[in-house]
Amino acid sequence: MVNLPPEPGETPSDRTRPTNSASAPLNFDEFIAVVVAFLALGGILLWGLTRPGLQTTGLFNLGDPGAAPLDDPTRPRVAPVPGDPADLEAERLRQDRVPETARPGVGSAPLEDPAATGGIFGPFLPTQRVPVATADSAIADPVPADPATTTPPPLDISDVPPDHWAYPFIARLFEAGYLPDFPEGQFQPDRALTRAELAALLNESLINPQTPGTPQTPGNPQFTDVAPDYWAAEAIQQAVAANYMRGFPEGDFRPDELVPRSQVLVSLTSGLGIPDSPYTQEILSRFPDSGELPDWARGKVAAAAAEGLVVNHPDPNLLRPEQPATRAEIVAMLYQALVERGDVERIDSPYVVPPLQQ
Repeated sequence: MVNLPPEPGETPSDRTRPTNSASAPLNFDEFIAVVVAFLALGGILLWGLTRPGLQTTGLFNLGDPGAAPLDDPTRPRVAPVPGDPADLEAERLRQDRVPETARPGVGSAPLEDPAATGGIFGPFLPTQRVPVATADSAIADPVPADPATTTPPPLDISDVPPDHWAYPFIARLFEAGYLPDFPEGQFQPDRALTRAELAALLNESLINPQTPGTPQTPGNPQFTDVAPDYWAAEAIQQAVAANYMRGFPEGDFRPDELVPRSQVLVSLTSGLGIPDSPYTQEILSRFPDSGELPDWARGKVAAAAAEGLVVNHPDPNLLRPEQPATRAEIVAMLYQALVERGDVERIDSPYVVPPLQQ
């Protein structure tokens, strides 16, 4: 310890008296620290008063202490002050917390209690209603209608361009009401033909009771693969009963199986009652690909050629017997059958094979 000389007017006893630190003035650094501390506390308090989440807990609720909390559904609604974002947010949050009547078949996950999720910080945790499907009343996805068991829409041939080679045949049969409705609605002329579609075309043009001169054969054949509500079930029954088509030995019809061109000609000659030609070999020799015909179909195809039912596109000299027939081709052949029966007028087309006689 260093003994310093006394200041002027200071007695030695003054050196031994303790200094009262409480009465000592704050220096500059201490003053700044106190101001910063008060500003921080004031900022925290102001932030809490303006937060809707803390207001809903009642911690900073400056209203009536006995009033119901903001998230109480029984509390009277007070319209927020227009333009006040804080009040608008508080009202929106209060409305979100009001229990809603669940939609039929869907429940709502309850909001968690703020006290159970961290006290006053509960409102700041993510809470969102999540739809929960109940076990006994879940909303099922809509089941698309099965086109095979629904009534086909009205036929529209606008997808057949006027310059299509078969347009004259298709347009005239459509105008005369000889074309059936297909499940997809449009005609699609170059689409391969199925056995069910062939039955529908035969029934509408040649077997339909309204068609003049068409004999009706009673019968109600049943097939294991044709349901009663199948879109072409009735047409299949009529085509088989009228001897235009047959089922298979296994008891099925195979409605979705594609039809070769040779079978179309066999169906027409069988249903129209045209006998096999006695000049089968001579007639078929005019077609270079006639060797592809199965033996059981040769007589019927020769009879169709003799009656002018054959329509070959794009080469009139080729039968293409095993190639699946298109809708345009079968309509052209059906038109030729109606010509031979005297129901429609003949159309001049380079793809119609003239009647071949020996």
